[in-house]
Amino acid sequence: MLAILLVAVLSTVPAGCTGGSDFLVPSNSANQPDFESVYRIGPGDTVRITVFGEEDLSGEYKVDGNQTITLPLAGEVRIGGLTLRMAEEKAVEALQDGFLVDPRVSMDVISYRPFYILGEVGAPGSYPWLEGMSILNAVAIAGGFTYRAENGQVEILRPQQGSPEVIVSEVHANVLPGDIIYIRERIF
Repeated sequence: MLAILLVAVLSTVPAGCTGGSDFLVPSNSANQPDFESVYRIGPGDTVRITVFGEEDLSGEYKVDGNQTITLPLAGEVRIGGLTLRMAEEKAVEALQDGFLVDPRVSMDVISYRPFYILGEVGAPGSYPWLEGMSILNAVAIAGGFTYRAENGQVEILRPQQGSPEVIVSEVHANVLPGDIIYIRERIF
């Protein structure tokens, strides 16, 4: 009986997807870029900066609405819109500018900004982002699809430098912090 149930469940997995712990994740996910190389720091993120050998300069900093953090000695440093590695280099430049001879800086995001979901879901709003989250996970967190929802394709408004990017995607695509997901009403 268990074997029949398992076959029935596995037969419902869409083509091109793998089962197991990565259930309903596209099997070509190895071709997707690394999260750190894609993710851009933005307002609402909290970063931990470690300046090796300088404990007083190390700490946790929240990125403000102007996309800056305030480092001791260096003042405001604009890191919004940068990847982690680019932001590390920016912090090194700021600390080298008359303060430290050869600063070594490490930066990690310890708290990501939320994602937003609108449209035909049970409870639209903002929710904490979780690593590895898909649109389907986001919909589940927001109370599931309504009976009117178009659940095949969704729109994602992804903040970028300059103007936001609009992406039409399937429900197994990844969600990034700050994404605005819009679930449309289906056409009967």
